[in-house]
Amino acid sequence: VASVSSPLPSGWNSSAVFTGLPGLSDGTVVHDGAALLTLPFSFPLYLTFYDEVHVSSNGLLIFGEGYSPGTDASGELGTDDDVDSLIAPFWYDLTCGQTCVVSYLEVPASSVVG
Repeated sequence: VASVSSPLPSGWNSSAVFTGLPGLSDGTVVHDGAALLTLPFSFPLYLTFYDEVHVSSNGLLIFGEGYSPGTDASGELGTDDDVDSLIAPFWYDLTCGQTCVVSYLEVPASSVVG
């Protein structure tokens, strides 16, 4: 699993390290892949709380059971496939090249203003 430094907005800790997701950040070409990430909190979505999320190389966050990596490139919402609990900030049939790194940053609760 790769760790990479990345520019952060001003005021953020510049020593923060993003963590690469296994299978999506190891220097291989990824097409229709996904990594399962355990969340450090329960995430509420549509009146259900989730402790895990699949992070897809196609720009989706998929919650709950019933998801199979590689099936989200041209899916449809509202179908009877049990995969409607998702967030799609960049849903497209993407291919992640050899220099691609899909990563996340875990921010301590004490640094969140809300």
